[in-house]
Amino acid sequence: MAGAPLGTFGTEQHDLHRKRRAATSLMFSKRVINNARSLIEEQVSLLCQSLRNHHQANTVVELHTSFLACTTDSVCKFTFGKTAGLQGDEDKMNGWRKTMMAVPKITPLVKQFPWAISIAKRLPLSLLFLVLPDLARLLQLHREMHIEAGYFLESREEMPEYCKPLDPSPSLFDVVYHSSLPAQEKTLNRLAEEAFVVIAAGGDTVARALTFAMYYLVSNPACLNRLRDELREAKICFQTSHSRANLHELLFLSAVIKETLRVSAIITSRLPQMAPNDLKYQEWTPVSLTIHDVLMDPSIFSEPEEFRPGRWIDGDHINAELNKYFVPFSKGLRMCLGIE
Repeated sequence: MAGAPLGTFGTEQHDLHRKRRAATSLMFSKRVINNARSLIEEQVSLLCQSLRNHHQANTVVELHTSFLACTTDSVCKFTFGKTAGLQGDEDKMNGWRKTMMAVPKITPLVKQFPWAISIAKRLPLSLLFLVLPDLARLLQLHREMHIEAGYFLESREEMPEYCKPLDPSPSLFDVVYHSSLPAQEKTLNRLAEEAFVVIAAGGDTVARALTFAMYYLVSNPACLNRLRDELREAKICFQTSHSRANLHELLFLSAVIKETLRVSAIITSRLPQMAPNDLKYQEWTPVSLTIHDVLMDPSIFSEPEEFRPGRWIDGDHINAELNKYFVPFSKGLRMCLGIE
C-alpha cells in the first residue's frame, strides 16, 4: 500500500503476513479498543465543540476535513500515545487532508511500479513538491513515521522496561517490539511502515464513512429521526460515557453503520491475494475479492443503490442471512484488523 511493503497490509508472503498480523492483532483486540474509549470520547468532544462553534458563527464546515482531523488525532493518540494536533488548527487540518488525498492518487501508480517509491525517497522533498506534490506529501508522511519509530527505538535503549504491551493501552510500536517476532521484524523501517499503514488507513477510512453517514442521514429524514429516537430512548449522549457493548445493543444504530459501509464503497479496487497453494473451485480459480461488487449486488441487496438501514434488521436482531455478505472489511486472514 503506497510504498509500504514491510507493513502487514502490504505483505505478500502468506506465512510472513500471518506472523505480522498476529503480532499487531493485540493492538486491535476488543479489550484494548474498549480501554481506548476515553481518548475517543475526548476527541469526539472536541469535534462536537468545533461543530457548535461553526453553528453559532453561521459558517460553512467541510465535514470530511473535520471528521478526518478527529479520526486522525484519535488514531495517533491510540497508536503513539499523542495526537497530531489537527483539531482546532485549520491549516494543519487542510494540509493533512491533502496528504490523505495523495494516498489513493499515488497507490495505483505504486502498484504497477513498486520501485518508484524507493527511488523517490532519495530525492529532496522540496524538489518533489514542485514536480509531484502528491508523491511528496506521501513521502513526507513516510519520513514522519520514520522519525516516530526512531524516537521509540531510542527510548527502548534508554528505558528497556518502559511501557510493555501488558499495559491497558500499549502503543503500536510496543506491541510489535515486545512480540515474538524475530529481531529483523523490529527494525526502524519495519516499525515505520507498520505505523504508516495504520495512520493512513485508520484515519481516512473512518472519516469518509462518517461523512457518508451524515449525508445519507440528512438526505433521509425518516432514518435520521428513527436513529435520534433510539439514541434518546437509550439515553445516549456525548456528555456521558458509554461502553462498546451498550452501543452494540442499539439495533438501528448498528444497521445505519452497516448500511453506510455498504453503500459508501470505502474500497472500490480489487484486492488481489497470493495463495500459498493452488486453489480451484469448480471450473474457476478465485484470485481476488471485489468488495464493491458484493455489496452492490442486486441479487443479494434489493435496490442496492438505495440507503435502507432497515434491510439489516430482522425482528429484534441483525439479519444473519444478509450479514454473511457484509464484506467492507474483506474476509478471512486478510480481513482488516480495524473492524472493531
